[in-house]
Amino acid sequence: MKMNRLIITALILTLLISCEKDSKSTTENEDTTTEQTDSDSDSDDGYYPTEHPDDSIDFNGDNIKDFIITYYHMGTYDVPSSGGRIFGSIRNIGENGILYKVYKGSLTLKWNDTLKRTYAKYDSLGWSTFRSELVSIKRTYSKWDTIWKAMSTEQQNYYTVGYKIKLDNSDIIGWKTMKFDKKTGKIYFSDGDLTAEDELIIKESAGK
Repeated sequence: MKMNRLIITALILTLLISCEKDSKSTTENEDTTTEQTDSDSDSDDGYYPTEHPDDSIDFNGDNIKDFIITYYHMGTYDVPSSGGRIFGSIRNIGENGILYKVYKGSLTLKWNDTLKRTYAKYDSLGWSTFRSELVSIKRTYSKWDTIWKAMSTEQQNYYTVGYKIKLDNSDIIGWKTMKFDKKTGKIYFSDGDLTAEDELIIKESAGK
């Protein structure tokens, strides 16, 4: 499963770079007076993304670290490398897990969704014990974008991340609100809810 996730990530990266080249070639002759926004087109020849050390985090307040926020780079193998990305991701410590949706990632939860302690074998949702990408920033050759983006089809002010923590006698499930700095890519977690029950409804009031 881990190898499949890496292959899928590499394929997505290749497709993104290919699509960007096609888009660039079709828009070179168009009017360039359109106002620029926080999009992948924002880039700076002299910019290099902020480097972040690994950061261990405690989600359930027991002073034991549950997950690690880590950043890593993936690039194409051509010389010079024509593109790549730095990903900000979360990975488990021990047997803890992050909720992951097949082909969608970990930023798909909405208000009133229900977390489950156990998901069916062939459910698109499940508890992943592998690294899950949360944010990224793109590179075209040596030129980096200046805006980080969430690994989601929807760019929002915040996202909801589901988690499961393995305890000695039982498991707990919960969720946290995730935000990130678009300029630096630093990831922050706050608010949320947790339970030792089999299910937990994500309520907006608990995240405020």
